[in-house]
Amino acid sequence: LGFKYIIEIQENNTNGSQDPVTKEWNGMIGDIIKKKADLAIGDLTVTSDREKYVDFTLQFMTLGIKILYRKPEPAPPSLFLFVSPFAIGVWILVGVAFLFVS
Repeated sequence: LGFKYIIEIQENNTNGSQDPVTKEWNGMIGDIIKKKADLAIGDLTVTSDREKYVDFTLQFMTLGIKILYRKPEPAPPSLFLFVSPFAIGVWILVGVAFLFVS
């Protein structure tokens, strides 16, 4: 087909975000808008802001965002485990109220 292409890596490793003050785009999205590039390939998230300025192909893979964290260690059994739902201040006020009412 006779295509000529240049592969260019973004200098600042930005995919494309809009400056809130100047409303100017940087990264790959900025290059497409400024007509410095005809096509950009990368791991871009399709957002409504980006869709206002560029067209995206269909996604071939959908990955959800996952956050992993370590499960907390279970608390060792205690004789006073029944008082743990409330802070110590609450229990003191309950005791004061009990003494005041009785």
